[in-house]
Amino acid sequence: FSLPFRVRNWLGDAIGILWFDILRIRRDVVTNNIAIAFPQMERADRVKLGRRGMRNFGRGLLEYTLLPFIDKIPVERQFVFGGLEHIENARAKGKGMLLLTLHLGNGDLATAGLSKIGLPIHLVSKEFKLKWLNELWFGMRARVGTKFIPARNSSYSILKTLKRNGIAVFVNDQFTGPPIGIKAKFFGVDAG
Repeated sequence: FSLPFRVRNWLGDAIGILWFDILRIRRDVVTNNIAIAFPQMERADRVKLGRRGMRNFGRGLLEYTLLPFIDKIPVERQFVFGGLEHIENARAKGKGMLLLTLHLGNGDLATAGLSKIGLPIHLVSKEFKLKWLNELWFGMRARVGTKFIPARNSSYSILKTLKRNGIAVFVNDQFTGPPIGIKAKFFGVDAG
């Protein structure tokens, strides 16, 4: 975590370019999804946008390396919060709140930051099949106070969180599939 910000960004960009342009991992999936969202966009522009997205993904991967150390980094050095008054106004009603997010930017660091400033964050998420990976992934968040609610059979835990004036965070674009997820149209395509 001692790497300068510019070096981390440069390394993240290199990871994204390696992923997208050299190894071409899921490159067609990325460009096809962009075509669904922007049907008039030329292929060359879809590739440019996909490359920028994967560079951002690479930067995000490097930000994940901060999670084990996040409790050691002063919150004001790591985060800029805006709109916290909306959260406080909603919580002042004493009913808890639901917070919807998606895989854009680094939600893992965001939930850690919100937990770090004392908000009762409960992340509703799928679990990994490997137990050790679950313990590592969610354990890093737990160190700063983020609680984890497994997506399966989560209704009771979510209601309990709300009753205690907590914040239940849903990653709205996370595919959960049946029986948890529901089919919905997203840019005219069935999604779970």
